[in-house]
Amino acid sequence: MKKNSLLLVLGVLLFTTGFANGTPDPKKMEGNIDQIARTQVRLMQQYLHFNEFEYIQIKKLTEKQLADIQTAEKNYEAGSSELIAEMHQIEDTYTAAVMGIINISQSKVYAAYAFSRNNPEVLSAH
Repeated sequence: MKKNSLLLVLGVLLFTTGFANGTPDPKKMEGNIDQIARTQVRLMQQYLHFNEFEYIQIKKLTEKQLADIQTAEKNYEAGSSELIAEMHQIEDTYTAAVMGIINISQSKVYAAYAFSRNNPEVLSAH
């Protein structure tokens, strides 16, 4: 139990350090989706230790997520409830797909990452 708690805390800290800025601004990523996805997935790989198959699958999912974010930003007004709902749907779909690819131990670290990414105020309180 103590080991799992330590792993969770370590995962949160590592992912927070690596993903301090969260999802990239869609306006800045036009034409760079492949490069941004590659960078994000390589950073995730450092902590989750995927195999090559997992890397390829997660990179494809990340590219789709970034493209969907970009489309949502173009289709909805900034700050609108529709945009917020769409962003939550995109994130939920991405998380579920990633969790379907990785193993149980990777899932624990990924859950810490997802939590830290969705709750930055928790980390700034420390």
